[in-house]
Amino acid sequence: PTTIAEATTNVAENSRVEIVGRVAASEFEAFTPGQASFLVTEILPDDHGHSSDHDAKNCPFCKRRAAKAPKAAVQLVDTEGVTIDIDAQELLAIQPGDTVVVQGTGELNAKLEMLFVNANGIYVRTPSGNE
Repeated sequence: PTTIAEATTNVAENSRVEIVGRVAASEFEAFTPGQASFLVTEILPDDHGHSSDHDAKNCPFCKRRAAKAPKAAVQLVDTEGVTIDIDAQELLAIQPGDTVVVQGTGELNAKLEMLFVNANGIYVRTPSGNE
């Protein structure tokens, strides 16, 4: 899988995407109630020297970087292209902060500066790395 930023850059040439991201756990609501759609954000590297007791939620550097991180809206659609009417959190057993790999067809919404993905495969990464 690629980053959200890389997929966004390349989606005009190839609409097939496979991205890795974190289910949004910030000021943005991750899930759309009653729909199989959710928001993922870029997974940012720790590169400003965190101590072992670092709390990213209260770190001004992490908060600023997270606010500017690339995002993607993911949706599961039926054969007619309509978003499925089942809450994604219930359907996929995912929570804010979970790491997911999403495969599907992407499209850039230039006005929102956001990648939209009609997913045909979603894999939840477990802490051990198994999917």
